Amino acid sequence: MPHHNLPLSAPALASRRRPLAGEDEIYAKSRRALLVEEIHLRRQIAQIAELRRALPAGPLVDDHIFRKADHGYSSLSRLFGDSDTLILYACDFGSLGPAPLCYHFLAGLQGNLDALRAHAQFALVSCAPAADVANFAEHHQWQAMQIVQIQDDHFISRLNLRGEDGNFCPSVMIFKRCGPDIRLFWKNEIGANMADDADTPSEMFDMSSLWMMLDLTPSGRIPQRQPVRDYFTLPTDQNPRPDAASGRWPRPVYDVG
Repeated sequence: MPHHNLPLSAPALASRRRPLAGEDEIYAKSRRALLVEEIHLRRQIAQIAELRRALPAGPLVDDHIFRKADHGYSSLSRLFGDSDTLILYACDFGSLGPAPLCYHFLAGLQGNLDALRAHAQFALVSCAPAADVANFAEHHQWQAMQIVQIQDDHFISRLNLRGEDGNFCPSVMIFKRCGPDIRLFWKNEIGANMADDADTPSEMFDMSSLWMMLDLTPSGRIPQRQPVRDYFTLPTDQNPRPDAASGRWPRPVYDVG
């Protein structure tokens, strides 16, 4: 019997494209070819999301203790609030603020935090004092969010938050509460050792609304060492600049013992 519910092929769907006024045949043909690939990508993204949701139970995670901005303490389990799902963003925060990647990721998330929290709790964690991160967030008029500080290297080592070069790795981690237990559901794991492009060494770039929008432009993504703008409201001579010798932006000065 014929399968009436099978989706149409990408070329068949692309053939439905409506021409734009003023386009020539060269543009139309190239745009249809690109549309075929965009349809393939959309389907692949949906397939990967389905595979992610079908992951078996992840590793058990200790109920780690973090320092809060008010100098009190919070456990990992308390960060869940009333939700069974916790999105924990590990931020690379230094003496001058978050690394460019972290800043653009968090800034782009601000308008969606309320909608996100209707489905999962969100918290930001870093090695920097939580009060410093909270002050930065308040100064930039970011929405209120849970901000905590890592207390020891156990949390970092258990969740591979330090790269082979010893640097802290910005990460999105999804935790699931399963009765009395906490399990890691998913964590981004494409790092520099798996990257095809030195300018985008982490899949964190693909989660940034900035990079997604730049991908639509003729010039494409900017190199990771060139943020779109200075985002620190400090005197000009104090704004972060890449090191003249290495080209690297300032690394965090905070660490855990």
